[in-house]
Amino acid sequence: MKSLIVVLKSILLLSLFGCATGNRYIKKEFYVQPDNFSRIEIRLNDKPGIGFINLGYKDYKYKATNPYLIILKIELNPENSFENGLPNDSELEIATSVLKEIEEKTPIFIASHFVGYVFYDHFLYAYLYYRYPDTAWRFSDKLEKEQDFSRKVYHTTNYEPDWNSVNPFGL
Repeated sequence: MKSLIVVLKSILLLSLFGCATGNRYIKKEFYVQPDNFSRIEIRLNDKPGIGFINLGYKDYKYKATNPYLIILKIELNPENSFENGLPNDSELEIATSVLKEIEEKTPIFIASHFVGYVFYDHFLYAYLYYRYPDTAWRFSDKLEKEQDFSRKVYHTTNYEPDWNSVNPFGL
């Protein structure tokens, strides 16, 4: 009975003060955002794009506290892409499987705000925001070292407290 009370008190304290992630404590409202993925169609520089974006981040009030962005850029095979730069069905499956490969080989999606991905101009772009720079840089280093994917993967890491890179997607 005493151990049950200790467990219940621990759960209550974690729910009141946030949840532990590694050596840091993050309040739930900073970390958890409900998923609301929607299919989008965009036009940038006169080229079409399609993707799935988590519109749950549209009015997210903690963007400035998660300012470190990693953009994954997965190269599409031009032979499996349309002239407009969008993938055909088989290339779409391959490119999204590369995202799964990245997730399996590197813990890049852990502790991130995965905003979504967009196919545009012969690439698949995925957008992930982090609260701490060391987390973003550590995952960036792991991507540099792990390049055994079925498609070429590029990435950039930026400081972006206003989330400008995802503004064209309605965020």
